[in-house]
Amino acid sequence: MKLGCFILMLFLACDLFAQDDTLKEAPKESNLKLNGYVKKLHGIFLYPDENSLQWALVHNRLNSKWNPSSNFSTVLEIRNRILYGENVKNGMYNSKLLDRDNGAADLTFLPFDTKSAKMVTSVERFWARYTIKNTEITLGRQRINWGVNLVWNPNDIFNTYSFIDFDYEERTGSDAIRLKIGAGEMSALELAAKPGKNKNDDVYAFMYKMNKAGFDFQLLFGLYEKDASVGTGWAGNIGKIGFKGEATYFHEAQNFSDTCGMINATTEFDYTIVGKVYVNASYLFNSEGLTTPDVAASSQLVTNGNVTAKFLSPSMHSAFLQIKSISSPVFSTGISGIYFFEMNGLYLFPSLSYSINDRWEASIFLQSYWLKEKEMENKMNNLLIRIKCSF
Repeated sequence: MKLGCFILMLFLACDLFAQDDTLKEAPKESNLKLNGYVKKLHGIFLYPDENSLQWALVHNRLNSKWNPSSNFSTVLEIRNRILYGENVKNGMYNSKLLDRDNGAADLTFLPFDTKSAKMVTSVERFWARYTIKNTEITLGRQRINWGVNLVWNPNDIFNTYSFIDFDYEERTGSDAIRLKIGAGEMSALELAAKPGKNKNDDVYAFMYKMNKAGFDFQLLFGLYEKDASVGTGWAGNIGKIGFKGEATYFHEAQNFSDTCGMINATTEFDYTIVGKVYVNASYLFNSEGLTTPDVAASSQLVTNGNVTAKFLSPSMHSAFLQIKSISSPVFSTGISGIYFFEMNGLYLFPSLSYSINDRWEASIFLQSYWLKEKEMENKMNNLLIRIKCSF
């Protein structure tokens, strides 16, 4: 009862905050900007021939940005999550895992942790940036997004994410320092360093970006934990078809003489049909992926797995297809699917969203997992309903 009242208060506060124009949009003369959202996600795990399992998540984000001068800016963004439902009561969420912060600084904690509900608070962004002429330096917890593709990003060695984790749009950040230097009208050089929390967790890299023949190209060189890495990426159009790709090669830094290197490579095509339907098709090759089905690895399809820059998919070959309606700013629907060839696994993700007004949005999602042993069988479905209020 208390938890329900607390959730209701969050949404009421969101609505009031959004209706107040002085808070929704800071005055032009103000150097402080505030925004955020509250989302209520209710899900039901549906297992064939087994009992269903209900769960719920309240997801709140508070964003602030301060620009005291034209050269200096700082950002603080906080993420709050309240988890409750049958999955929490059944012990499916380990408190130590929820409380784990992968950054150099521990900025995650549990304000309350009970058998029926848990709250997790994380400082997701906390950085300061100084800019002078064509040079920009950023220090603190930040998102270093070097990937260009929608689903798989081999170049994204600082902040790898899983497409299956659809409710986390902002993605995780890194405690790092980044230097960006404009090297011309269409080119730039970036250098970034992320000290690891544990031994052999450091990531150091630099990327050069340029534009040639209408395509954006990038070259990546760095040290990813124990591995030396080199990568490339591109984005452009062939006629009206978007064409993107990324590839990164990893090789153990202390054993260049052997053949222990591995590569992740992906390519992507997208196309908009008469301005109404968006289609995206992608393919991923992971040289260290499975070549035969594996029951233990199959479970990663359900749990999002331990996705890293080297482990973007458990299969050696994976393919993605998305078809999405974009004709209406109010109503949208679509379906995405990933097929994991060697695992004979299929992930389907149909979705439907309705924008009630500028602040409120209602959505329905279905995550469906299939595996083929003798024949294709449905292993689990996750039906989700989400209400979102932005301010």
